[in-house]
Amino acid sequence: MNKCFLIFLLFFPIITMSQTITGIIHGETTGDESGTSIALDDDGSHVVIGAPGNDGNGDDTGHVRVYIRDNSSSSWVQLGSDIDGTPTTYLNSYRGGSSGWSVDIDNDGSHIIVGAADLGIRGYARVFAWVGSEWVQVGSDIIPPNSNGSGSWGAGYRVSIDDDGSHIALTTRRIDNDCPMISNNSGCHGQVDIYTMSNGNWSRVGGGITHPSSGDNEEFGGSISLDGDGSHIAIADPKRGEQ
Repeated sequence: MNKCFLIFLLFFPIITMSQTITGIIHGETTGDESGTSIALDDDGSHVVIGAPGNDGNGDDTGHVRVYIRDNSSSSWVQLGSDIDGTPTTYLNSYRGGSSGWSVDIDNDGSHIIVGAADLGIRGYARVFAWVGSEWVQVGSDIIPPNSNGSGSWGAGYRVSIDDDGSHIALTTRRIDNDCPMISNNSGCHGQVDIYTMSNGNWSRVGGGITHPSSGDNEEFGGSISLDGDGSHIAIADPKRGEQ
């Protein structure tokens, strides 16, 4: 039986409610974990859905789908093809990558960002633009320089994109040269990096953002959000202070 989740979009005018649109969007198959991540554009006409457990390009490679609202039928129609993740090898072992672990979409639904934060490898983020009738990757894979897969892992754990798709932010789950996977050891901490598009390439803005005392069992960058023009960012550390 296909997995599914429900999308309820409620539109309210200033005084009274004018319309309610409901829809059900099914994942491709059981085990996809479709809906692990989800984002809507500014007017609610586009939705991007991550399914990091999808096996379309290999075990747990993950994929992302974008849907557009068809007002005539009050239904959701897939926009373009599946955006599949890419498998890799780490320490001579196969890793799927879990593309779709995190997603975000820009203001008009023309750009999306996809995080592939397999928590056993370095991870990455990719940005795609809607060009003609397909999703085309913009620039290269985005991998912070100190997310090297050797003690530092999980880039793309959280992602955010600004209104026009020119600035992005991503969390690397753990940054430390000797940080074991899923470890809460002292010195293992999250980091947030911001990039801007320049001449067809993603350029890092400043250095990585970390909390100076973030460490044991904490999750700096556990949620992030860029503002409209990419000049401000909000960063959460939801497990700060836990023992």
